[in-house]
Amino acid sequence: MKASKIRTENLNKVFHTRHQDIYAVKDANIDIRVGEFVSLIGPSGCGKSTIIRMIDDIIKPTSGSIYIDGKEITSYKRIPKEINQKMGFIFQLPNLFPWLTVRENVGIACRIYKIRDERTQRYIDELLEMAGLTEYQNAYPAEISGGVMQRIGVIRAMVHKPEILLMDEPFGALDAMTREKLDMEILDIWKKLGTTVIFITHNVEEAVLLSDRVYVMGTNPGRITREITLDLERPRSLDLLTERKFQDYCAELTECIGHVDLRKVK
Repeated sequence: MKASKIRTENLNKVFHTRHQDIYAVKDANIDIRVGEFVSLIGPSGCGKSTIIRMIDDIIKPTSGSIYIDGKEITSYKRIPKEINQKMGFIFQLPNLFPWLTVRENVGIACRIYKIRDERTQRYIDELLEMAGLTEYQNAYPAEISGGVMQRIGVIRAMVHKPEILLMDEPFGALDAMTREKLDMEILDIWKKLGTTVIFITHNVEEAVLLSDRVYVMGTNPGRITREITLDLERPRSLDLLTERKFQDYCAELTECIGHVDLRKVK
């Protein structure tokens, strides 16, 4: 079995408001191995995004521990640069800089981390080609489609060669056809680079199509309710969507989410 890449122990996040305390995440325990593709699914407000933002040090946990490559990062006031550089974050919206070209947007992390060597510039070319974006490299965001912008957002997070990708519903705003196409591209890139991925989605079919394992979350408070290992061969293709085994996994996950929601309704 491969070594643990990301691990959380009894991870908690409470948001304190003027009128009440909101328990966003309660006692979340996840363990993701090197090179795994793992999805977090669950209803809105269950704390999926909060978990990966705590892993990426965007927000601090209230209590509990986070480990990257066996090293606890929750003990730091701010995680060290060498650990932070291991991670790339892909947001729900690409948030491109409108005054920069596609190539300049892709390479923005190089400016942040002061990476200026020729090898990195060649790697930007490789990423653009891998994502089918070479012809757009000199275009500006206003000149390209939403699907193209999402692809830019994906490879932008890879330009500094992170070992971990944290993906927060990156294709949620796209139509089904574009989403499926980008899902396949993500699998292709993941296979080539061997990155460890945490993928957040509301879409059960997308989770089953992409993942090795799925963590199901419930609400009130946000917590892990189920962990399911997907026994589906790789490489994956869209033909998988019609197979009985795939559909059975989708039904199982849908039932888990529905059961959690109905039981916790107030």
